[in-house]
Amino acid sequence: MDLFAPVVRHVVAPLQAFREGRPVYRILRELERTQYLPPAEIRARQEEKLHALIAWAGERCPFHAGRFRAAGLDPASFSMDDFRRLPPLTKADVRAHGADLLARGFPEAKRLASKTGGSTSVPLQFFVDFDSNVRKTALALRNNSWAGWNVGDKVAMVWGAHDLNASLKIRLRNLLLDRAIALDTLRLDAAMMHDFARRMRSHRPTVVFGHSHSMYILASFMRRHGYGAPTVRTVISTSTVLADIERATLEDVFQCKVFDRYGCEEVSLIASECDAHSGMHLNSDHLLVEFLVEGRPAAPGECGEIHLTDLTNVAMPFIRYRVEDAGTPTDRACPCGRGLPLMEKVQGRVADFIVTPEGRVIFGVSILDNFTAKFLGLERVQIVQERMDHLLFRVVKGADFTDEVLAAFRARIPEFFGPTMKYDFEFVDQIPREASGKYRFTISKVANPFQEAADRSPNP
Repeated sequence: MDLFAPVVRHVVAPLQAFREGRPVYRILRELERTQYLPPAEIRARQEEKLHALIAWAGERCPFHAGRFRAAGLDPASFSMDDFRRLPPLTKADVRAHGADLLARGFPEAKRLASKTGGSTSVPLQFFVDFDSNVRKTALALRNNSWAGWNVGDKVAMVWGAHDLNASLKIRLRNLLLDRAIALDTLRLDAAMMHDFARRMRSHRPTVVFGHSHSMYILASFMRRHGYGAPTVRTVISTSTVLADIERATLEDVFQCKVFDRYGCEEVSLIASECDAHSGMHLNSDHLLVEFLVEGRPAAPGECGEIHLTDLTNVAMPFIRYRVEDAGTPTDRACPCGRGLPLMEKVQGRVADFIVTPEGRVIFGVSILDNFTAKFLGLERVQIVQERMDHLLFRVVKGADFTDEVLAAFRARIPEFFGPTMKYDFEFVDQIPREASGKYRFTISKVANPFQEAADRSPNP
């Protein structure tokens, strides 16, 4: 029994939130109640928030005000049909018109800056207001609890470049609050996976959380080498689409259920599985999620492009934001009794592993998050690996591209891919989409030794 977990849950975490002026746990109690409201009431509350957001954006945000006028939408009085006439907000819009997306008169001190490559290697800079950030933290805690992950539980993270020893402050926070160990998916090799599996034995985590496919590679490795994880109560997968074989392998190795979830940095957590495993609940508390087919709403069971409206971020409103993923809505009710609507599945997040000459395996999403997305002068980057010791970087230059940006990018290549990796650049006007409509930001034609071993493992 983990005797310190309740201390963290009831004492350390609430005190930390209070010290930071973040009413996370008050909002969490509210969200735990409202998730069981009838669907009609959830929709009504959602529409009320949408009207308030549109009125605010029409008055404060020049870019949105212009869009509303062009679409004939009256921010003071509009229907959902009027709303659906609005053109989507694209990543290109955010890059080109970021200043005019910011709300005029909103205190800079309450704006939190963020930067991400997104799921398609398009660098974005954006802002979230403090209150919205607090609410999203509370919402993530609620969705964690659906999977049996409670504040204070020990965690094993399979994630990219997560240095839990970077400073004394970070070490203390991890010791007293986060209680995590991490496997860096930028440095995925046999020695590191052996080390992580051994650390899991001593750490005794309740939760394994991370990139879906990286966790699958780890679980297959652990099964081949006889490692078990008897203390794990839940596995939470995110970042890439969870395949059926991956879910089955994770559940076999860790002897517990897998809970899949879907989100993006721009709006945070979008949908999560509950313990009924009947689809993923949309977080309609803070989002309006649309599934569109050629501009019309997708029918239940029909795959459509996902567009998001963040109902809480008033510092820089994202309204009808095209996230460049596709998903399938459903009109089924979940057996769990929650009134939050369901979606069936997500299609997107296409990324291969890159294999280095030294034998390391690097997850594509980790490369994006921790390397390519840091260079805003590169509008889009695709990495193609034809052989073990060579990479081709296909680059679309952005408005901020300079020779200095390219030199800085080159200087970091050995850090991520090793000193013997050769590479070339190909500058292109555009990078074509896959047949699915997604951009594939890493393409590897080199055999991944861990993937091959995983695929050879007997099905659970």
